[in-house]
Amino acid sequence: MQCPHCGSLDLLPRFKFCPECSLPLPRAPSIPKAVDVGPKLNENQSAAETKSASGEASEVELLHLNIRSPKDRTHLLELRELASERKSSIITISETWLNTSVTSAEIQISGYKLRRLDRLHKRGGGVCAYIHRDLKSSVIKDLSSISDQNFHQLWLNVQYKKLKSVVICVTYRPDDSPLSSFEEVLKPNYIQALTLNNRSSFWIRGRPCPFVNKEIKDMIKFRDILLKKFVQTCDETDWCNFKQSRDRVMKMLGDAGNNYTFHDVQANKNSPRALWKIINRAVPSKENQQSSYTKDLSTIANELNLFFSKIGQNAAEPSQSLMEKNNITARLRLAIPIQALTLQVF
Repeated sequence: MQCPHCGSLDLLPRFKFCPECSLPLPRAPSIPKAVDVGPKLNENQSAAETKSASGEASEVELLHLNIRSPKDRTHLLELRELASERKSSIITISETWLNTSVTSAEIQISGYKLRRLDRLHKRGGGVCAYIHRDLKSSVIKDLSSISDQNFHQLWLNVQYKKLKSVVICVTYRPDDSPLSSFEEVLKPNYIQALTLNNRSSFWIRGRPCPFVNKEIKDMIKFRDILLKKFVQTCDETDWCNFKQSRDRVMKMLGDAGNNYTFHDVQANKNSPRALWKIINRAVPSKENQQSSYTKDLSTIANELNLFFSKIGQNAAEPSQSLMEKNNITARLRLAIPIQALTLQVF
């Protein structure tokens, strides 16, 4: 590396200032870091040679660059040349320095889709990702944002063909963002990302039905076919055929279950324990549900007291109207209910 001010040579890339003239050195693009997911390349094997006979890539390569804006013409040309040479599947970039004045078409790379997150209220910052068109990708909008501390997060969901999708996050912490952003901002989103696509299937075993034979199973399948046909046609004849098949299946299931239980009882009539097992299996037990109250017991007691105290009054009011309608005089005076709260009783 050469200093553009004094012409000093052999300067290391990590130097920010020239040791001879103490003037700042231009910052070169960072060396890309590649993360390979899949089989390793041999020393004499290029990325293009990793394609199989069908022309499909046998690995997914991810590159990350801190490029300080692809809108710089030189940086953009170097980036396009790097993408053409490496043929990486995903290229992530931090410090894009993009805003609404730069369109995606201006910094597009052939064969890649651009996903970007710009910092609009302040100069600098921003992250983006170039995803190869062979990969399906989408931005996880619920997780992607720039925090109040200017911590950048661009979360992507990437999938290759019918394989399981993977979640990729492009982050950038500028100098004015505290280190606590990793714990306060990134960690909650990371934990939430772990639950994405966590679809677990639980199989619930039903009651044992050993009496269901092949004939009954075939009738059930035939019943389902008739139902599907009716849903498609909405014809009255198809509905009648389905009902007949449904009733026939229900009768066959009932008869088969009764016969199975009868023969089981006959075979175990001398064993009380086995008989009770058969009874418990044939007769479903009642579910024991505990009552749940949303109010305190004192309020519930007062409401019950108010309800039952008005039973006589509610019955007397229609009686009074009937008496007046038919000119009947009551011999006894109707009692007036007195309500007593639980605090007055106890």
